[in-house]
Amino acid sequence: MEWMAGFPSLYLGSGATTIVQEYLDSSATMNIVDLWNIACDEGADAAMLVPIEIMDLKKAFDNGTVTRRIKRIIIGAMPIKRFVFDLVDVICDEYMAIYGSTDLGYTVLGLVTGDMKNTVKDCYTGDRLVGGTQMKIVDEITNMEITSKNRTGKLFFKGGTVLRRYMGVESSTTAVFTDDGWFDSNDVGYIDESGGLVVIGRTSDYILAGFTVVHPQWLEESIIKCPGVASVVVVGISHPVRFQELCVCVVREKHSNLTEQDLKEFCKKIFFDTHISPEEVPEKFFFTDSFPHTFTGKVRRKMLEKMAAEHFQN
Repeated sequence: MEWMAGFPSLYLGSGATTIVQEYLDSSATMNIVDLWNIACDEGADAAMLVPIEIMDLKKAFDNGTVTRRIKRIIIGAMPIKRFVFDLVDVICDEYMAIYGSTDLGYTVLGLVTGDMKNTVKDCYTGDRLVGGTQMKIVDEITNMEITSKNRTGKLFFKGGTVLRRYMGVESSTTAVFTDDGWFDSNDVGYIDESGGLVVIGRTSDYILAGFTVVHPQWLEESIIKCPGVASVVVVGISHPVRFQELCVCVVREKHSNLTEQDLKEFCKKIFFDTHISPEEVPEKFFFTDSFPHTFTGKVRRKMLEKMAAEHFQN
């Protein structure tokens, strides 16, 4: 077994009975429903799922295909949106949120129970560092460590779970480690007022709209509250003067009559409340039936960006 940093080592090390499927097809709702029923039949205490599978389970609960729940769902692989936390007490008793990667291992975790679901932040990933892991948040402009709450910066880690080097690729190792040994995760986040880590995205997702550097996740967290929006992703598309402009990609809720003007007015309020230049309010809105996803359920942002750009070129 070549890949020992992620799920395989977890399964081997836990000593627990493990139920797996031959392959993961994120478009096949029946697969997760069948697996869920098998897990319940076997008396499983926990299931490790990604958000797209939880969405499929919610649909199955709503239509009565699934009626049983289990104690715990372990969830990670991508920033966890509010709708997932809202399903605590519906499909399980609690979530265990995990933050990590193949390079980092599992570094941060936290439990979300029913009495927390109304207060936990969008993209919350936990409040406990695992196994002696150290973390610091660094301001992207000053490169100084951030020690106050609710200030966003780049996440750096040290610890026994973090890889030591990329074998045979010394340049890659040098690129991700600082001179004093901190691993650059390429993720952006902050510590909230409760001490929880909130990961809002990756530095590579930045959009340079005029003179404003935009983290799309904070805008998505606001737009998802707009009535009629089922899913939203903000991407940057080319602009001849401002380099990029914001494009809001939306999947409407079923039977919604949401219009471009509705979204534009909603976005204006967001930018007004946050004191960001009104010149950067999104002017492009791309409606689609679904977003392209990876097999783990992450939105393929670059593919969606291309779809939106082609739409406005036509």
